[in-house]
Amino acid sequence: MAQLIPPTQDVFAARHLDEPWPGGSWPNDSWSGWPAVAARMPSPDDETVPLFDASTLTELCADLDPEILAAILVSFVEDIQERLERIATAAASANLRVVAFESHALSGCSETFGALRLATVCRHIEHAVDDGDQESVLTLARSLGQIGAESLGALSAYTCAH
Repeated sequence: MAQLIPPTQDVFAARHLDEPWPGGSWPNDSWSGWPAVAARMPSPDDETVPLFDASTLTELCADLDPEILAAILVSFVEDIQERLERIATAAASANLRVVAFESHALSGCSETFGALRLATVCRHIEHAVDDGDQESVLTLARSLGQIGAESLGALSAYTCAH
């Protein structure tokens, strides 16, 4: 069985993804506040969670120079694509350490740019990792490709003129 590491240790995981966690298994109670957060989080298949929140980008458009924002968005799109590829590859080989690390990173950047459904699924992956639920981790990870593609499509249709 693959070893699970909660994304709260992503600095360690980034450097040591192929090594076992020192001292054996990672404890599932790494952050005691997680159950309360998860209880308020929408389900990963909740269609009421917007795919894309344009108000987030509207704020960025108001705060940043258009050229800077364009460069940041190009970097964001590349980052999402790379992380989705790494998650898909890791899920195919049941490498839950990489799935956990990449999902944690992807949730943060997705939320920053308004890709709310993608961020929600990533947060559920984090919760499943923390619970030691390998089946849910892998099932959710496999769903990210489609959600990511839809999110990027919605983002590409947005302009600061909205």
